Amino acid sequence: MRTTGKQLYKFDYWIIGAFSITILLTYLLLHDIYRPNNYDDPGFLSFVYNYFNRGIAHDLVFGSTHRDGYSGLVLFGKTCGYLYGSVLSLVGWTRSNSHLISIVLISLSALLWYQIISKLGFSLRFAIFFSLALLLLEPSFGAANQARSDALCFFLISLSLLLFIRRTYLLAGLIAMISFEVHPVGISTLFYILAVALARRGTVKATDNKPGRSVLLFACGILLGAGYYYFLHRNDLSILFTTLTRGNRGGFEIIPILTEYFFKTKYYRHIPELILIIGCVGVFIARRYWRQNRLPAFFLLGAAAIALVIRRPNFMYMIFLYPAFLLVILYVFQAAARLRLIMVIILIYLIPQYAYVYIQNHDFNFQRYIEKVRRAVPDDGLSVIGSPNNWFAFQERDYYSLDYRKGIESLNLREFYLIENDSYRNGKYGDARSIIRKQYITREIEKFEDRGRAIIVKKAIRPK
Repeated sequence: MRTTGKQLYKFDYWIIGAFSITILLTYLLLHDIYRPNNYDDPGFLSFVYNYFNRGIAHDLVFGSTHRDGYSGLVLFGKTCGYLYGSVLSLVGWTRSNSHLISIVLISLSALLWYQIISKLGFSLRFAIFFSLALLLLEPSFGAANQARSDALCFFLISLSLLLFIRRTYLLAGLIAMISFEVHPVGISTLFYILAVALARRGTVKATDNKPGRSVLLFACGILLGAGYYYFLHRNDLSILFTTLTRGNRGGFEIIPILTEYFFKTKYYRHIPELILIIGCVGVFIARRYWRQNRLPAFFLLGAAAIALVIRRPNFMYMIFLYPAFLLVILYVFQAAARLRLIMVIILIYLIPQYAYVYIQNHDFNFQRYIEKVRRAVPDDGLSVIGSPNNWFAFQERDYYSLDYRKGIESLNLREFYLIENDSYRNGKYGDARSIIRKQYITREIEKFEDRGRAIIVKKAIRPK
């Protein structure tokens, strides 16, 4: 499966330099402003904070039921909780610091994919271009700029695959199961490993002399990982099956992840990628490139299987499919002796998008906002209700999101502080607003502006 040709050409260094500078500037300039109001940041970190500091695995802030396996860290993510919690307890529980952890994990994942592509027989330039493109493309960049389990899960999937390629089967199986503990989408590991195993089958110096021993070692690793999962979640295993069944549902789409990514993200900005992927797959099939190298074909089939198996509609899961798409794209352009061209196209395509985000959000300072809202709310121990991101200002207090799923009335609060923003006033949290208006008397106690928008803090009291 090894590709041939010169390792690096003179102009390749310009491509590598341009990508390196773009990656550095993009990650630096868009740090903590890429998705200013990302719901998952306070969601995930509130789970981690309460579990790591208080030993509470279920969700407290958003009102998910205790028996919901995706609530908090009940059935998944305790490995991620220990990692993020250990680091943040040392450097501070800020959103910026949590994003830095994700950036490190995604950067390490790119290095792992450089090793994966090299070990699978591709040239040095192909492996370098692959890892650079992967690091800059939105699925990876998005995962690096948020606090979610995706970054760690992707890192573990990459590590397990590399270990398998290096024939370290026991560790590969163990890491594969740990990735599943971090998030069920970690099952993607098995599809990529199967793709490599099928692509290698029958090739010279690639097939194991003792396949039975390899399978046994991998199975033992899986069993060790299952024991690890059992140790972390032994008290809640009764709801594992129902959680996976109920939680893995999409709409009427055949492939929810692709539908969410290509057709439901803002400005339909990923449509050009879809056209490119379809075009490259068409060329790959029409020119029968699988006869030269079966790996891109099996990777693509693996990605298709992941997209069909993972039914939960979330565009952020695209990171687990994109290595297969990227491999096909680069392979087709390399076969046409146009590898540098597609790298230039990727830069031209992505730079304006990231520049637009910077122009829109460059004046956003999340830590400054958190300090303002913390000062505006009296430090008297009363509960606070507001939009999800305000949780960062009240980690040690009883804080509840305005979209509390059990309903604000279920909290049975006599008094609390309400933080109103434009979204609340414009009707986004209609249920909470209706309950507060009917059951509570409110009075304004503080008001401030952030980015030209009024934030009003009110004290709500329920009449006796």
